[in-house]
Amino acid sequence: MTAQDYGLARRMWHQLEPVHAVFWYAPQVFGEAAALGYEVKTRWPSYFAWRLAPLGAVGPLLAASACYSFSPAMVTAHVPAAWAVAPPPQILAAPTPTCPGPASRTWCSGTPSTCCASSAATATSPRCRWPG
Repeated sequence: MTAQDYGLARRMWHQLEPVHAVFWYAPQVFGEAAALGYEVKTRWPSYFAWRLAPLGAVGPLLAASACYSFSPAMVTAHVPAAWAVAPPPQILAAPTPTCPGPASRTWCSGTPSTCCASSAATATSPRCRWPG
């Protein structure tokens, strides 16, 4: 990659990160987490649960590897507790407001590609469900 490519990647990140953040930090997502039993005064207990549930009830080492941009100590502090609140199948089965709410009013046109493509992780995630 050239320095110009890195600049483009950084500009894209600045543009798309706020869109991506809606899928993790919108009030509706915290409401769903609370309904599952997670503490929602901070985002981390449910964040790691949502993020890691597709991998199953992974232990702290695999979780820290998957969430490599976070401190391993931080991941370890939340991951074992996440599975005690709700096991991954329950998290994945929960109806999630990923696209309804703020995103649907702005970006969703009724297809998963227009709504969930803003985040590569949610594009293939069971959290991004569509009828039919």
